[in-house]
Amino acid sequence: MTNFEMIKSLDEDGMAVLIGSADCICEYCAYEIETCVYSCIEGSKKWLESEVDYMKVKQFDGHSLERDLNEWLESNENSVDVIDIKYSVASFTECQKYDSEYFGCALVIYKTKNDTFNRR
Repeated sequence: MTNFEMIKSLDEDGMAVLIGSADCICEYCAYEIETCVYSCIEGSKKWLESEVDYMKVKQFDGHSLERDLNEWLESNENSVDVIDIKYSVASFTECQKYDSEYFGCALVIYKTKNDTFNRR
């Protein structure tokens, strides 16, 4: 199924989700930031003709990222296939206090199991 076919199959609510969840028109362009040729109409047409990509990314950060990540994984274990989890942590130290502060971030790369369009 191409992106154009997927869009044609959407009802009004699905179309509202598609349009309303876009941060900018670049989300519907075949070109990546690194390969952008500033030809938005051409890029959008190529995107419409491309196959639907159901891969999604979910970000977790903050002090409760481990708990939030594990809760999300448990609650979605039957609806998503996890492709990869990227995890990064750091510790920042203030010069005068020498107290370190923890900072972490996790990205879950996944696909929906049911192959339905769901942007969020």
